[in-house]
Amino acid sequence: MLSSCVLRWSLFFSVYGLLILSSCQPERPKLSMGAEIRQSFVYERDSLFLPASNEVEGLIVDGTDLDLDFGGAYLVGANFGASPDLQTGTALKVKKATKLRIRNANFLGFQIGIHVQKVDTLILENCHFDYFQRSGTTENSKPISIGLWIENAPYVILQNCTWQRMDQSIRIQEATRINIQQCSFLWINHQAIQMEQNLTLECTSSLFAYIGLPSNNAPVFRHTNTKLQLDGNHWAHCRFNYEDLTNLNFENNSAAYVDFVTEEQWKRPAVDQLLLQKGISTPSLSLVDQWGWYDFAYPKAWFRQGTINTDVYLLTAPPGNWRVIDGNGYSRVIPKTGAFPSTVQAQFSSEQGGKYLEFEFLGKPLKRFGKPFYSKEVFTFKAQEDETKK
Repeated sequence: MLSSCVLRWSLFFSVYGLLILSSCQPERPKLSMGAEIRQSFVYERDSLFLPASNEVEGLIVDGTDLDLDFGGAYLVGANFGASPDLQTGTALKVKKATKLRIRNANFLGFQIGIHVQKVDTLILENCHFDYFQRSGTTENSKPISIGLWIENAPYVILQNCTWQRMDQSIRIQEATRINIQQCSFLWINHQAIQMEQNLTLECTSSLFAYIGLPSNNAPVFRHTNTKLQLDGNHWAHCRFNYEDLTNLNFENNSAAYVDFVTEEQWKRPAVDQLLLQKGISTPSLSLVDQWGWYDFAYPKAWFRQGTINTDVYLLTAPPGNWRVIDGNGYSRVIPKTGAFPSTVQAQFSSEQGGKYLEFEFLGKPLKRFGKPFYSKEVFTFKAQEDETKK
């Protein structure tokens, strides 16, 4: 009798405890296109397809004190394989919140990742933005893509986040202080961060590489009357405003292939002397295609120069090998196989038609614009007639 009574009370407290515990857990939402988020949650899916457009946002946040943990899920805006000029829409639009924390989210294939209209305190942890729409090097009417667009957020904390392969990483219209820790900004066509005045930016232990296309002449930071506190960061293949460059403490920041925006060329001698004193090299070879900075994420051939009877290509790719399998307009190719990177010389022949070479990529599977690209897949590079005469 006693044991059965104990058992009943044990079951009662167990069930009661589970009910209390479950009531304290964040809600597990069913997210879909256009869904409104008004309370904290933990998301438990690998990916979420949000075919956002300029008319409809992917997800909408409107609450008070929110903690949104996406659990490492991928929020995908464009179909896999869509070229960067076809991506559009906003993944996450924040109308208002007192304190908003977003964690463990991956944004892939949008024009805007997170658009914050009004938040008192914004915290991003372990969030990654990749393969956004890019205006690239050609003129078009599309607005540039932005990873994080903040209209009003007095205090912003960004920790262990990555922005890569887009036009602009962060745009801040109204804020007081932004703190960036252990973040990466890679292959950005325009500025890494654009800020309005009267803002304090604290940035530590972060990486900035391949910022601002040479044709755009864009600096890492575009700002007015902003206080920059930069410590322990790494800079490569990027430009600064003249004042930012001269004020940067290179004893606490490492730099290579750094330059300044060229609107004030009369300051060129002073900048050259400063960079020489600091032992910093200026930008060298720039690999840029119609989408912007080349990111070494997929195989590509670059036409480097031509003579009366020879074309020269630079072959680049992730680790792997290549071999020539077909072509037209060339009588001899040297070498015909090798490892990346390689330089290939192709001598003209008397064959009619356009000149081209086909290569086979031999390496580990990879992705281009989010599309799987498998080993032994054939890809073609063509030399246009007018390019061979340059």
